[in-house]
Amino acid sequence: MILAFTTLVLAGLAVPHGATGSTVTSAAAARAQDELPPLSMDRLSFSDAISRAERLRKMVVILWSREDDPRSASLRRSVLDDGEVRRWILDHAVAAEVDVDLNEHEARQNRIGPLQTPSIDIYSVTRGGRIDRLMIGSDAVDFLATVMGQTDGTVVTRPEGEAANEPFRWLAWANQCYRTEGVEIGLEAVRAYDWCLKSADAVRPGFRARYFEFLVRRLLECKTRSSDAVPTLERELERLAKLLLAGKASRRDAYECSQLVTWLDTSTRGRTLMAELAAMGESRSQERRWLISATAPQLGQQREYGPLAAAVGEDAVAIFLARAEELRRAAVLASRPTGAAASEEADEASPPDLPERVARFLCEPLPYAAPDTRADLLSDASWVFEALLHEGRIDDARALQRELAALYPKAPRAYALFMERAMRVKNFELVVEIGGAGVGNLDERGVMRVERLLRRIPADGGK
Repeated sequence: MILAFTTLVLAGLAVPHGATGSTVTSAAAARAQDELPPLSMDRLSFSDAISRAERLRKMVVILWSREDDPRSASLRRSVLDDGEVRRWILDHAVAAEVDVDLNEHEARQNRIGPLQTPSIDIYSVTRGGRIDRLMIGSDAVDFLATVMGQTDGTVVTRPEGEAANEPFRWLAWANQCYRTEGVEIGLEAVRAYDWCLKSADAVRPGFRARYFEFLVRRLLECKTRSSDAVPTLERELERLAKLLLAGKASRRDAYECSQLVTWLDTSTRGRTLMAELAAMGESRSQERRWLISATAPQLGQQREYGPLAAAVGEDAVAIFLARAEELRRAAVLASRPTGAAASEEADEASPPDLPERVARFLCEPLPYAAPDTRADLLSDASWVFEALLHEGRIDDARALQRELAALYPKAPRAYALFMERAMRVKNFELVVEIGGAGVGNLDERGVMRVERLLRRIPADGGK
């Protein structure tokens, strides 16, 4: 959820004031967002939307859509229905929905085809061009980061003087450079995004957490224009790794390290980091647990089982049950109406009888972190399961699979993934045991998946 901020206008630049890392909005702030007028999205042609914006001296936000396409409604909900996005559009832009089937010629002129529908384009009529295009999967943070400082009539320049330490000025400048062709300006974009990544929090605490994914994605997209883009992120990964090894990292540091390991596809660095932490013993047990999600697939695929088994210690079941409970709580809170009382949320989100062995591994939601999923949880647990089997901890491995299957009895992954992992270490008896449980619980499609795996067992049972 995007925070409801009061805004401070600084030389034509809309700056969210008082940004923090909190994910919880007050009831008053939530009501303030809900009291905004509904976003008007007139169905216009592209040329009519541009003409209206020129007359009103505003920017243009276009939703390219098709009638009755559920993805169009989904993109609108994830981006345009956010309170802060609505506020910016009401102040600075004309918003219109353009049907690509009714306006085929204009869609082609704007390079809108089947793969670009639906999408949201942000235009500046003053500068005469598109600022950015947001596709399915984008959210309100992407929109706000893109338009920060982009108000028609404002000239975006490199921050200097009093603006030299203003993060939102640097973000606006980085976006401007990112959209401008040229090698040198591409390098300037990298430098500006890097400044936001490394220096902004000293001025505006919480800035980095809110825009981390956006900044990293933009830096990666700059790699074709600047040879320094990827090394910039690799240096940041090493800085975070050193904090983890020194025992000085926060959960946020560990999360960002995990994300960089994943996005940079640096499987070797993730694995070596876990091995280094494992060598430090219990003094780095927390740091190892924080990195399980990013490194479990890499360690498992390379059959480097020791660091992975060490990461969970004797607590594999409790660690993953705690993670499942965090998923449940997040789902409860997400289902509540905006502005619901915090006490009511707490009553529904917190079960009364959570065992202490599980409760001690619960973590508060990390602000602006990518949401966990059941699929990721089961995948990570299956790699831990394989590591435990390899290390001879068969009872621990069996307990982990059984607990998760009891929690998600209708999920094919709760059986099939673990069967595949047991197959890799040639424990065919356990494959049969898990498969039998799956056949008794899954629907027809899930049973077919389990039976296909059972047929892969060698005729001699591996003997």
